[in-house]
Amino acid sequence: MSLQLLAIKKIFLNFLNSLLIMMKIFKKILFMLLQLKSQMLLSRSLEMNYLLL
Repeated sequence: MSLQLLAIKKIFLNFLNSLLIMMKIFKKILFMLLQLKSQMLLSRSLEMNYLLL
């Protein structure tokens, strides 16, 4: 019983860790995309606004 619980606990912790890592990566990608978007908007705001509409 205790071994099963330990295994489940281990799997659960690994799952949480992987979720956290995925969230961190997702945040980084999102941040990069936002930076790129803002740079593009700054460089050619009229064209971008037209494309976004």
